[in-house]
Amino acid sequence: MDEVDGMSAGDRGGVADLIASIKISKIPIVCICNDRYSQKLKSLVNYCLLLNFRKPTKQQMGKRLMEIARKEGIQAQENAMEELAERVHGDIRMALNHLQYMSLSQSVVKYDDIRLRLNSSSKDEDISPFTAVDKLFGFNGGRLRMDERIDLSMSDPDLVPLIIQ
Repeated sequence: MDEVDGMSAGDRGGVADLIASIKISKIPIVCICNDRYSQKLKSLVNYCLLLNFRKPTKQQMGKRLMEIARKEGIQAQENAMEELAERVHGDIRMALNHLQYMSLSQSVVKYDDIRLRLNSSSKDEDISPFTAVDKLFGFNGGRLRMDERIDLSMSDPDLVPLIIQ
């Protein structure tokens, strides 16, 4: 069940029905959410096993994109794939879409081509203040650039400083 944190008022009783299904189901039901701390999920969390997934590093994702490009017969520079991974913020679907689109018009996907293409199209990340604090103080928090730290702390300028305090 994807986007369970996106259930809204139009889904009256949706969480309760999901909980009822989980209780009687003989097979696991996978619930996917972006904001584990959403108030809508407060009752659902008691019936779930929480598994956190981290986004891959740009090196991991760049390596995987190179492997996919090679198997698809697309010539690409390794630094171009790492740049693509960084620019899409770990969204593999978006990276594959860009790679496929660029391979239609170019024989070799180069670093400069990635920079030119992705300067005009970037993805805004809307995260909860709890997720922002998790990223700031998480395992890779010390590796964040200053502008990334500022962006995270300003994701909710009223609540993030209070959580940090």
